[in-house]
Amino acid sequence: MHRFVLALLLVFPFRGMTQLVLTPGCLLHVQSDAQLLINDSLKIEPLAELILSGEIRVGKSVFNKGLFELTGDLILGENLVQSGVMNAAGSSRLVTAGDIHILSGDSSIALGIWENSGSGIRRILREVSVQQLLLDSVKLFTGNFALRLQGNTPNSLSRSEGWVISGLNGAFFRSLSASDAFLFPVGDSLRYRPILLETPSASVIGLRYSEASAVSEGLPVFLSDPLICSIDPQFNYRIYPESGEVSFNTTFPPSFFNGQAGWALRGLNAGDGWSRLNSSLVPPGDSLELAFSDVLQGPAALSLYALRPETPLVVGPDSLCSLSASVAYSVSNPQTGVNYLWNITGGALVFQDGPEVEINWGDQPPGVVSVVSTAGNGCSSLGGSLPVTLHPLPSVDINVIAPEYPFPGEIWSFTAEFSGATVFYWESGGGLTGLGPSFSATYDGQGGYIVSLVGESEAGCRDTAQAKITVLEGLEIPDAFSPNGDGVNDVFLLKNGGLKEIEVRIFDRWGNLVFESNQAQTFWDGKSPGGELVPAGTYFLLLRAAGDGTSYEKRGSISVFY
Repeated sequence: MHRFVLALLLVFPFRGMTQLVLTPGCLLHVQSDAQLLINDSLKIEPLAELILSGEIRVGKSVFNKGLFELTGDLILGENLVQSGVMNAAGSSRLVTAGDIHILSGDSSIALGIWENSGSGIRRILREVSVQQLLLDSVKLFTGNFALRLQGNTPNSLSRSEGWVISGLNGAFFRSLSASDAFLFPVGDSLRYRPILLETPSASVIGLRYSEASAVSEGLPVFLSDPLICSIDPQFNYRIYPESGEVSFNTTFPPSFFNGQAGWALRGLNAGDGWSRLNSSLVPPGDSLELAFSDVLQGPAALSLYALRPETPLVVGPDSLCSLSASVAYSVSNPQTGVNYLWNITGGALVFQDGPEVEINWGDQPPGVVSVVSTAGNGCSSLGGSLPVTLHPLPSVDINVIAPEYPFPGEIWSFTAEFSGATVFYWESGGGLTGLGPSFSATYDGQGGYIVSLVGESEAGCRDTAQAKITVLEGLEIPDAFSPNGDGVNDVFLLKNGGLKEIEVRIFDRWGNLVFESNQAQTFWDGKSPGGELVPAGTYFLLLRAAGDGTSYEKRGSISVFY
């Protein structure tokens, strides 16, 4: 019977039937000049064989569980279910022209030419390889499977308005020859997002376009490139090099860059991070050529990214003394269209105006001025910070050592009592008078004087202290001297403390005048008016003097001894 059917096909060019079932052991050969029309389905059971050299038109589906040798044309109304063995020559054709066609089964499907027409839907539920693909205007869903286009010339693919849609684990693979641009007509249910790929050497690359963020598909943003803020929430590409390393150029269509900053690439391993590619986006309306300068060493995701705002650079004093007044800080590289969020540790924020703040540090421990800028797209910069060291204040006070007689011209001594100070600045009478922890000074006129001390620590922090002294006018009157010429206390000398008028008279015990003077600087060498040294003994002093509005009168005794 089988041979009889074959003989009919060899003689008559056309035969039609409702359904054809090839049972086990059956062989059907449709020769190159023959045509078979099946209104319903074609079933090839196990151990049955169909050799198609001519043309078979099937109104519904083909179920193959046996052996299907395809060198001619299979024009299919609905589905192809492949669970047996299917060998297709490169010149053979599978023609799908209806609204919905599904290629499925338990075995992979290899085709020569897959020709689609119209604008329906094609879905594969098994891995499918073809030598040539004619998409026309259909949407071809690969699901989680691979669609492989083996033809290695750009014209192995043709399309009108159709594109290929893949699931998370699916992709559209093409065999690329060196230096030619190959179209990957990928997209999703709403948009067409093709890519042109060009490689310097022959390679096989798979591509998938997803209408979801790569982050939502398990590829989060790591800090491998800290300037990447976020990955485009609308789409991403998956790139699958078939083997080895590959570098390539790609051209994207215009007007779908979503206002992002550039392209980023990352591997599909859990620990991989996104890296910005050395490219820049062109204005909407233009295409973009992107050259991957680094070779791609494995499956990767490609997506647009949003760039973080520039990291703020905080400027201001970073070494301060405790109890400082409000201190100003600012961002040295302010940007328009961003908001600034300041964070202060160790101090109090007393004023803020965008990129400028004032901080009162008080006597708190060391602090930090931190700021983050946030753009309108929700991206925040990396934090800019400035550590601030707060140094303790030194403590100083003045110890005054006054002369016995605080008259003009006498030596006054001052020493610093201090803690934490290493440098000292003294000021007395209107000028800087010393740098060490102590100094001495004399004053020409009577009256009050202010002595100021500034103590400075190694960090430059300062404390101040003041002391008030009073220089008096008056006389220092010796009560004894020995005019014996030994160089020690040989004369009677009045120390005049600012008195302008003075009258001195000295008498012996019998009331005889032995010395008198009206000089401001008065001294007696112990000689009488006659020029002889007076005898040792007690002599009597009468002194009258006048200063600035004051007068003095002194009566006393002087001892002369030899």
